[in-house]
Amino acid sequence: MLRKILFILLTTISLNATAQKAVEFVKNNGQWTEDFSYKGITQSGDIYLRQAGYTINLGSAQNHELIHALKHGEITQPPKLKYHAYNVDFLGANKNHTFEGQKEQTHYYNYFLGNDSARWKSFIHPNLAVDYKNLYNGIDAHIYTDQNKLKYDLIVKPNANAEGIRMQYEGVDYLKIEEGNLIIGTSLGDMSELKPYAYQTIDGQREKVTCEYKISGDVVSFIFPDGYDKNLKLVIDPILVFSTFSGSTGDNWGTTATYDNLGNFYGGGTALGTGYPVTTGAYDMIFNGGNAADNNILQDVAISKFNPSGTTLIYATYIGGGFNEQPHSLIVDTITGNLIIAGRTYSTDYPVSFGCYDNSHNGRADMFVTVLNSAGAALVGSTFIGGSASEGVNIDSLYGNLPGLKHNYGDDARSEVILDANGNIYVSAMTRSANFPTTANAIQGSLGGNQDGVIFELNANCSLLLWSTYVGGTADDACYVLSFDKTSPNDLYVAGGTASSNFPTTAGTLHPTLQGGIDGFVLKFNASSKALVASTFIGTNSYDQIYGIQTDDSNHVYIMGQTQGNYPTTPGVYSNPNSAQFITKLNNNLTTRLTSTVFGSGSTASTNISPTAFLVDRCGNIYVSGWGGSLVPAQPGTTNGLPTTPATIIAPMRATTDGADFYFFVIDQNMTNLVYAAFFGILKTNEFGGEHVDGGTSRFDPNGVIYQAMCAACGVSPGFPTSAGAYATVNGGPNCNLGAVKIDFQLQDPEADA
Repeated sequence: MLRKILFILLTTISLNATAQKAVEFVKNNGQWTEDFSYKGITQSGDIYLRQAGYTINLGSAQNHELIHALKHGEITQPPKLKYHAYNVDFLGANKNHTFEGQKEQTHYYNYFLGNDSARWKSFIHPNLAVDYKNLYNGIDAHIYTDQNKLKYDLIVKPNANAEGIRMQYEGVDYLKIEEGNLIIGTSLGDMSELKPYAYQTIDGQREKVTCEYKISGDVVSFIFPDGYDKNLKLVIDPILVFSTFSGSTGDNWGTTATYDNLGNFYGGGTALGTGYPVTTGAYDMIFNGGNAADNNILQDVAISKFNPSGTTLIYATYIGGGFNEQPHSLIVDTITGNLIIAGRTYSTDYPVSFGCYDNSHNGRADMFVTVLNSAGAALVGSTFIGGSASEGVNIDSLYGNLPGLKHNYGDDARSEVILDANGNIYVSAMTRSANFPTTANAIQGSLGGNQDGVIFELNANCSLLLWSTYVGGTADDACYVLSFDKTSPNDLYVAGGTASSNFPTTAGTLHPTLQGGIDGFVLKFNASSKALVASTFIGTNSYDQIYGIQTDDSNHVYIMGQTQGNYPTTPGVYSNPNSAQFITKLNNNLTTRLTSTVFGSGSTASTNISPTAFLVDRCGNIYVSGWGGSLVPAQPGTTNGLPTTPATIIAPMRATTDGADFYFFVIDQNMTNLVYAAFFGILKTNEFGGEHVDGGTSRFDPNGVIYQAMCAACGVSPGFPTSAGAYATVNGGPNCNLGAVKIDFQLQDPEADA
């Protein structure tokens, strides 16, 4: 295999690209008269890829607002729009280099511009990336966008001259270097290219390579103060986008997080009293949980929305009734911008909407689904759903209740919400109620044991229950996570844990029978009929449960979970033998294990992390986040002994742990290589410290960016790593604050693992 050097330079230019849909580059087949080869079109500006370099045409953030105002009659005169264009030319580059579009899309565009039929072009398929092939001798450039950033990777092959790359900036006000970043002055404000950080693999070990910008007039080049091995590949490290506290002066526990199209961060948790930094005009600015004497035990839902850089609180609100509630899972509707919140409530007066499916509290703990509008100012819909016992409560004997499936500290609050293409809301959870509401097309209409899993579907404003079913046998069962496949008709996959030997499985699947005392399971439902298509146990003769499920573009099914048995691995994968976390790839009819591995500290005596998020990205890279540490007696979990990639790690990520940290782990698409692994959090100085969550899900977006909520700096432990300029860099409360952490792992480039 050809060995090469790769380094990536990141240009953080606000282009209004969305987090879920990258900017498309359209080839100029003659439909445009200008001299460029590809055009990338964004809401506020364009990107032109030319033979000599590229051009950025930036639009003011106010342009879109002015155009909107003109269209809606708010202003009558055509507004004066502001733009700033500048060129970046590759000096000394080969004049005969070629362009190659990458990641061609299936849809196409037709252009009928003007009256010259020679310029009428059809069936032009856009690309998500473009390569400048042999831009310099032995050097290619790879251009793409991700998370509102234009990114370019310079791919330097063995013995090519990286120092010979020179980029001339024309049309900028100034260039300067600040803290290693390249600052580009424009009439619309400063733009920046993040400082390069790179490493090489030498004799199986990853070694950091120092790379810096050099400015000479209007020309930027790269220097390597410590040199590098020109026969080896150079790879970039993830970047911390931001880390912030919620800013609450009262106790505030973080549990769940998600994102929207623009990269905004939504953090959810509980507020245990007044002091949460609610914003003017928010849906609920008053704590609902009782008087001051009760504040240490009663909780409201607390929601914070931060801008993509974590510097601004867009809105923050309480949601709740007179007793306790907790959010388990968040997701944003990409069309409306509404935030969907799923969780549980003990409050009979939890806020519901007019015409909702169920406006009355039914038992001890009900599930709730609440839809908050995009401004965080009003309810679009909100409903109870439940029976006469408890839902969304996965309790075990540790708390003096009946034995159950709860293994990790936060397992009593595990459920997930997702949306289908029509905006309908799907929730996976668990119930102890014999009268949980089901529909006629349920695969199981009655409670099978002490606790069953439940899956239900509501319409977008929570006024109709479209589908609901129990899932379980005569022992305990719980549905934790769910995912759709990637093609029509978007079949639904659900996973969780079961102790029932008579759990409903189908013949011919991987494991139709229970493998041990507690197994994981995977279910596949037909999207339209809701019929059970396939169902299998997943596990060993010991403890196993599934906490993450994803599909790829070929509709393979990926699952992630915990094991304390001899979990099977497949040949050639990266693995930490005898470890307690697993990742498995199945075919989509659940009959065959295609690829499988385990990772962790090399012991199944105790699981290491309580998983909180899971992703398979567009390139097939696999991501896991979770936390370890013992917060209560007999609680399993420690981050000690977990693998890391030391040379790839820059502060505030760490290669060392105190045993109670968050942990981020990435392997490549074939599970053959560990790409990245590091810890995040304080190095605690007392027994009570350590980052954790009390249940709930966080999310990676499709580009491999983690939006992670956590209970941070509990006990007011010092040293939680917040970022410069973040909204709140200090925990102002008496105990925990919601910690909102956004990290871009930067692995979407297909060259990165070549």
